Amino acid sequence: MKKILLTAGICSVCVTAMSANIGENFEAGSFQLGGHASFYNNDGETTFRFEPNATFFVSEGVSTGVNFNYRSTNNSNDIKDSYFSLGSSINYTFGYVATAQSGIAYKVGASAYLSKYKYDGVGYDANIWVNPFFRADYFLSPRISVYGVTSPIDFNLTAGENEDFVNTELSFTVGLSYTFARKDIIWDNVSK
Repeated sequence: MKKILLTAGICSVCVTAMSANIGENFEAGSFQLGGHASFYNNDGETTFRFEPNATFFVSEGVSTGVNFNYRSTNNSNDIKDSYFSLGSSINYTFGYVATAQSGIAYKVGASAYLSKYKYDGVGYDANIWVNPFFRADYFLSPRISVYGVTSPIDFNLTAGENEDFVNTELSFTVGLSYTFARKDIIWDNVSK
């Protein structure tokens, strides 16, 4: 029985992949899960970073998302710092060939997030940030993409006396995502 179920599952994934296209990913009711994790050690400083995200399409090309960011660093002097943020975003996806099975799609948007930073055990006040971003997804298959996101500027809405309102540090992130297209989910059956 297990072999039959496994075979049926593999066949359904293959049939979906053969008949799927990129445009289905951006229809209302589709959602995308993605993120990245990294670990590196440089001159005695060890950093771990984890950033998952989820996006839900409310209409064709228009989506809203949630993201979480965690980073922990230890250096050779046993000084530890940690950072985490939780945020939401609004996005618009464009520039894709709807009938293609692989190719590129572009996304512009802005995210707002609450962040908390702790340095050597000393906590700082939480800050609320807003940042515009540009993202490009390259779909290796109709549902799997590798993406790159860049954000050239952040606005600290709760900047205090010794904090900058504008942070112009350029960031670039690369990750992997999987899209659950509306037609593959069949929301009508989920809501019953």
